[in-house]
Amino acid sequence: MGLTRLQLKGFKSFADTTTIEFSPGITGIVGPNGSGKSNLSESMRWVMGEQSAKGLRGNQMADVIFAGTELRPAVNMAEVTMVFDNHDHALKSNLPQLVVKRSLYVDGTSEYAINGKVCRLKDITDLFMDSGLGKGSFAIIGQGRVDEILNSKPETRRDLIEEVAGVYKYKVQKKQAEGQLATTMDNLNRVFDITHEIKEQLAPLAEQASIARDYQNQKSEYDKLNKFVLAGEITTLTQQQAAQADHLAELKGTQAKLEAAIKAGQADLATNQNEVATLDERLTAAQEDLLANSKQLEQKNGQLKLAQQQSDYAASTRAEKQEALAQAKAELAAVTKTLATQQAELAKQTAALAENQTAQDRLANGDDAGKDKLQQQLTDLRAQTVDALQQQATVRNALGEIKKQLARLGEDTPLEAVATAVPAALAKSDQDLSAAKQALAVAEETLAGTEHNHQIGQERLDARQKQWYAALEIYQQAKARLGSLQEINEDYGGFYAGAKAVLQNKAHLASIHGAVAELIKVPADYTTAIEMAAGGALQNIVVDTERSATQAINYLKQAHAGRATFLPMNVIQPRRIPANVLATVQTMPGFIGVASSLVDTLDRYRNIVDNLLGQLLIAQDLDTAVAIARASQHRYRIVTLAGDLINPGGSMSGGANKRNQSGVLARRAETDKLADQVKQMSAELDKRQSAIKELQTKLAGLSDDRTAQQAQVSQLRTTLAEQQEENHRLHEQDALAAQQRSLLAKQQDRQAQQRQELTSEQQDRETELARVTDQLAALKQQTAAVTDQINAAELSQSEKSERLSTLRDTEMQLSQTKARLDTQVATAQEQQAGLIAQVQQLTDFLTAKDAPTSHIDTAALQADITDLTGAIDHYSQQIKTWQQDKAKAAGAVSAAQAQVDRDQELRHQTLAEQEDVAVAVDRLKNQTNTRLASLSEDYSLSYEAVQADLPADFDLPATQKRVKLLKRGIDELGPVNLNAIADQERLQKRADFLQQQQDDLLAAKKQLETTMDEMDSAAADRFLATFQAVAKAFARIFPIMFGGGAAELTLTLPDDLLHTGVDITAQPPGKKLQQLSLLSGGERALTAITLLFAILQVRPAPFCVLDEVEASLDDANIDRFAHFLQQYQKHTQFIVITHRRGTMVAADRLYGVTMQESGVSKMVSVSLKEFANS
Repeated sequence: MGLTRLQLKGFKSFADTTTIEFSPGITGIVGPNGSGKSNLSESMRWVMGEQSAKGLRGNQMADVIFAGTELRPAVNMAEVTMVFDNHDHALKSNLPQLVVKRSLYVDGTSEYAINGKVCRLKDITDLFMDSGLGKGSFAIIGQGRVDEILNSKPETRRDLIEEVAGVYKYKVQKKQAEGQLATTMDNLNRVFDITHEIKEQLAPLAEQASIARDYQNQKSEYDKLNKFVLAGEITTLTQQQAAQADHLAELKGTQAKLEAAIKAGQADLATNQNEVATLDERLTAAQEDLLANSKQLEQKNGQLKLAQQQSDYAASTRAEKQEALAQAKAELAAVTKTLATQQAELAKQTAALAENQTAQDRLANGDDAGKDKLQQQLTDLRAQTVDALQQQATVRNALGEIKKQLARLGEDTPLEAVATAVPAALAKSDQDLSAAKQALAVAEETLAGTEHNHQIGQERLDARQKQWYAALEIYQQAKARLGSLQEINEDYGGFYAGAKAVLQNKAHLASIHGAVAELIKVPADYTTAIEMAAGGALQNIVVDTERSATQAINYLKQAHAGRATFLPMNVIQPRRIPANVLATVQTMPGFIGVASSLVDTLDRYRNIVDNLLGQLLIAQDLDTAVAIARASQHRYRIVTLAGDLINPGGSMSGGANKRNQSGVLARRAETDKLADQVKQMSAELDKRQSAIKELQTKLAGLSDDRTAQQAQVSQLRTTLAEQQEENHRLHEQDALAAQQRSLLAKQQDRQAQQRQELTSEQQDRETELARVTDQLAALKQQTAAVTDQINAAELSQSEKSERLSTLRDTEMQLSQTKARLDTQVATAQEQQAGLIAQVQQLTDFLTAKDAPTSHIDTAALQADITDLTGAIDHYSQQIKTWQQDKAKAAGAVSAAQAQVDRDQELRHQTLAEQEDVAVAVDRLKNQTNTRLASLSEDYSLSYEAVQADLPADFDLPATQKRVKLLKRGIDELGPVNLNAIADQERLQKRADFLQQQQDDLLAAKKQLETTMDEMDSAAADRFLATFQAVAKAFARIFPIMFGGGAAELTLTLPDDLLHTGVDITAQPPGKKLQQLSLLSGGERALTAITLLFAILQVRPAPFCVLDEVEASLDDANIDRFAHFLQQYQKHTQFIVITHRRGTMVAADRLYGVTMQESGVSKMVSVSLKEFANS
């Protein structure tokens, strides 16, 4: 492997791009002092990872960038590229050629690249490690390195051997391992503290979780079975509902049939009643006609008799007329008497008929209002009776519980059972040991005070540690949140793609200052207003010039990374509101200010802020903003604190955000606030930790004092052992008795108070029980009285119908009897009238002095009598027929009325039953809907879904019983913390995780310790082997370089290879063996160069840069030095920066460094081999 090319651009004095080609062998670089030769070696060190600016002869790393001259401007970056031939894969890469590049920009951004791919410094370090080109290697040796060998201590000089031995990586790894070990120990301590805290929380949480799991198990089974129970009950209720609906339909059908039957029966009844009425009218007319004909017949018969008597007995005597008159009068008296009797019977029948009609009306209508009132009174009395019985049961239960408590209180041990005295020997013992006890009491009091103080201190320490841990957890959460916000800010979260791409790569783009949101600081009160008003303008990117903006835009185009807006600082001008307008709006209420004046920024960005926000007004609210807009004639944007906007021209926008998302400004404000809080919390944690340490120190002192005082008390107790033991025993007995007396006294007082309270409560309960008992007796009497009234006032429907039928039959009979009596009275009245007339006639006849002879036509009378007799027979036969028809019709009326009454009763019963069935159907519907709602609301299931999952052997009664038991068990669990399960699992999981972490950390600790031991062993072995090889090569080369003499390398601590130093002793020709510090300057330099050659022989480097290392040698030694270079060039490529002629002669190629232009280095090359061949 070798270095093939070095290219510099803007590095120190190499302002222009300078390329140096290297070939195997020796390359010399010459030039006058100050021409920039050493800048070449420094550029190599810089590109290979040098981080020390002082090592590069500068104060800061930016000093390596060409700073400009009077004629040339400064450049904005320095870049060095080294190209290596890696065909032998000496470097850790499979590529045949490696190009390593480092760039540094004026803004401090540094970039490494391998073969054009950006990488880290660590990648560069790892690439060169163990290749002979790593840190501290001998690939680049300056004169300062020679001086370092000469002037360093033996302990420092061992670094040379370690670098050759490749121990450096072990030291780095060990340092990393030590850091990891320290971190592991910190983590172990933290894990132990957290584990201890979690274990304290797990015990009570486990009990709660057990109850919660029991609840969940029972609740799960309850829910599962309850769903089935609800489905089963819904099925049963649905079936019952269907059955009731069918029954209701049947009842409605029955009712319809009964209505039709009642209607038909009433029609038949009306027909029969009309027929009876018609027959009654016919009978009355026939009877009247019969009576009239009978009267006429009687008259005709009388006339006929009279005529016959007049004809046959013309000569009858006056005595016969008188006898006839007497007979007529007798008949008249009989008829009158009969008429009176019939009239009395008629009045009686009329009264009975009226009474019968009244009874019918009363039975038909009934006293429903009185019955309803009595029934409601009976219901109220029964409800009161149930309440009184429940109250009586409650009082009795309470009395039973009070009696049990009184019985338990009566079982307590009496105070007299406690021992009340101690042995008389206590007084004598107290006297004997008073002095000793006083001393002991003082010591014990002091010890108790110390222990009390220690306990208080320990409690304070525990409390403060808990507070510290709690504060630490809050601090860690805040720190995590801060880290998250910082990552978002660093990644430019929430930015547009184009702006984000530019800002993330601003190190590679020129003059990118940042986004506007990064360059301003907005007070919290105005954040919402400015974010709403500025919007995407906050993501505008501030740059120096238009050229910078153009470069960034070209970058976005090439990378297809989106679009962005750029604000060149050299062209952006401020925009402000005219003074007269500002003066007008400033006086308006609710005006807050111009947005640009409320924002803080650096002076150089003020034009940018004024340009974006200089014409934005901020108002208190929307009403104020409207007024300001009108005053400013709608020329400027106005935003309220809530973010509502009024745009120029008058358009308005506003409302509420759907989601509470933090904008760029709000997020950065939160980041700043969190950063301050984290800083304050960190300081507070440190303060609390200091207080904890102070408490721990005080506790340690108290522990020491307690130990000393315990020793003092022990000594006093040992001295007075026998007396103290006896006295202590007596005092313990006395103290025990006193405690027992005090305890029992308190217990007796407490029991007496409880007994008094229970006795008082018992009396109250007994009084209440007596009152409730009396109330029950009164209610029973009232209930019995009302029941009797209802029973007395209420007949059954069948009895009422039967009585009503009887009354109607009686009414019909009475009506017939009354009609008959009416006829008889009329007949009797007619007979009476006829007899009166006859008596008057006879009387007139008798009173007449000469009675004339009758001139009546007997034939005509006989014919009339025959006609009347026929008519009477016809009417009698017709009346008899009609009476039979009326009896039949009356029977039909009674039967029809009875059928109608029965149908009406059945209809009434049907209607009542329909009402009951309808109520039952509604109740079943409500119960069904309740269960359906429970399935839907409690379980989000439908009845069909549950029915589909219903087991085939489902037993509803057994399941209902099980559900009740589960419900009771759930209720007995009481309040349940369901979060306890998740909390326990979370804590247990965390505890297990932490335990695993603890185990892993312990294993890691052990592994780290083992690894460190192994690394120490390997480092020691490699160091020893390399030291021996270098020492051997050094002893061999020294006499060659010096032309004789001897030298050796020795270890200052042979038994401690990890810390031993390396000492050099040399014996130049003609001198004695002596330390390196005693040699002359030239001898020391040559000895150091010899050591370097020895190291190169043991560990050849791919290339080696020697920067004027031979400057202090004389010409003879220069020749030897040049000779050795030529011998070693077979294995190592040498690049020699020199002023010495002998070294130049040995070189295969020479490069000259000149400074034709002041401050700017140039290269000139000459191939000596080609020149010699030519």
